[in-house]
Amino acid sequence: MHAKTVNDLLAEMKKSNVDKCVVTPNYRLPHRLIQANFDLSNDIKPYSQFVAFAWLDPRISNVSEALEILVTQHHFRGLKLHPVLNGYYPSNRVVLPLIEKAVELSIPIYIHTGFGNLGKIEYLSNIVDTFPQARIIVGHMIEDDCIDFVNEHENVSLETSYTSYNKNLEIGRKKLEKAVKIAGSHKIVLGSDWPMGAGMEQEISKITHADISEEDKQKILGENALKILNLEK
Repeated sequence: MHAKTVNDLLAEMKKSNVDKCVVTPNYRLPHRLIQANFDLSNDIKPYSQFVAFAWLDPRISNVSEALEILVTQHHFRGLKLHPVLNGYYPSNRVVLPLIEKAVELSIPIYIHTGFGNLGKIEYLSNIVDTFPQARIIVGHMIEDDCIDFVNEHENVSLETSYTSYNKNLEIGRKKLEKAVKIAGSHKIVLGSDWPMGAGMEQEISKITHADISEEDKQKILGENALKILNLEK
């Protein structure tokens, strides 16, 4: 949670009327990432509002075993990969065993895109082609061709944060409307990247003020995420 506390996040959620939030550990060097996930598990244990995704580096020894423990014993519901910050190409075959384990565990995989060469959407093709059944969430609506990529792959969804680098609400709205038109609202999920980015309130505003139907808005604001996370009531 990028050095913010649980109470900080709860306050942000309350301010923006958010009921549930996906959380990942604070950034740590690759060899310390596994422990960071166990620390997160302890931090959020008392709170039903949080859904944990394991942030892991596929190059770490025994990383697939760690993911299985986090999912089966600590109730994590997803995997996060950050190729840009951790410094690897998502197209590298070293990534595939961890993806395979996530597929085996039936959890979604959130992959950061944008912000540099390692974040190019094209590098996700190897993962999607190798594991067409994997449930991939494209992290951040930054790359110009991410919308087309999501549209072309059945099990790939798109997360809404950073629709524009400059936090311009109008640009963000227009890009969201384009994504709904091309890929469909059923393939888009709300994201804020809090405490980075523009904050939850502005990210939600892009959706609530977009020229899309109320049904589309409800899907993006929560219904789609509940389905991906198997949290439907």
